[in-house]
Amino acid sequence: MLCIPHTTTVILALLFAILTFVSTGNCSDMTCFHTGIGWDELGTWDEIVDALMKDPIYDTAALGENTDAARSKIKINGHCLIYDITASKGYTDMNHIRVTNFLRKVYDSCHDHGGVLKLFSEWDDANRTEFWVKGDPQRSSDCS
Repeated sequence: MLCIPHTTTVILALLFAILTFVSTGNCSDMTCFHTGIGWDELGTWDEIVDALMKDPIYDTAALGENTDAARSKIKINGHCLIYDITASKGYTDMNHIRVTNFLRKVYDSCHDHGGVLKLFSEWDDANRTEFWVKGDPQRSSDCS
């Protein structure tokens, strides 16, 4: 019998190992929200990942400073999570692993109510992409 929570944990561990290239900027590049509902009201991180995996935004092929942001609102346990990923410099391929990893950085850094974080991905000295990532749990169940 397959144990889903363990499988999810293993998958997340692999995702973080694969995407070690993502780092955060300094503290001035982070704004954590102090009001509204908390991440815990949305559910566990595994529940958030399960909802993210069903979101069609994962079909976003690429994200660059001249492209539209990856934005979505997803329903989780009767609430909504608004997320927004904007490239302010550079260009990168996007996929569900990166979206999940970026949001996990916001989840870990702004663990109470979400926030906005500047993240960098670096493949080498010449290829550096800067992102602004917002994760904002909402009390409302209306995700339209």
